[in-house]
Amino acid sequence: DPVTVMEFTVPQPVLDPFGLCRVYGEFRTGDGSMITGAFQRLGVSPDGRTVVFEVTTDTDLFPILSVPRDQRGFYRVGSNGNGLRRLAPASREPAFRLVPVPGSPIGGPYELPLLPFSPERARRRLQ
Repeated sequence: DPVTVMEFTVPQPVLDPFGLCRVYGEFRTGDGSMITGAFQRLGVSPDGRTVVFEVTTDTDLFPILSVPRDQRGFYRVGSNGNGLRRLAPASREPAFRLVPVPGSPIGGPYELPLLPFSPERARRRLQ
């Protein structure tokens, strides 16, 4: 079952003159949340027991959320939702990049830098 470990909300409705909310909802992909959301990167340990994620709004293209500075950063939590712990400050690295595409005014596919886990560290943790 899904487990909520952290949540950020917008206190009041936000104007959407370009209809981006509808497009986001119709495609049902989480990638678009990086443009305006607080959760930027995600990694899962090889054994599936640990999740690491980044919280920041510093690199949002359409900032609608306000996350307090002391809540921005990298976090670790067990896959069961227990043990939430802040690991480090947030990076200043965008979680996506538009790649130039000939003939496209906005670019094309983007990278999704994942949070890799070291196989060696995972092996030591299991011993």
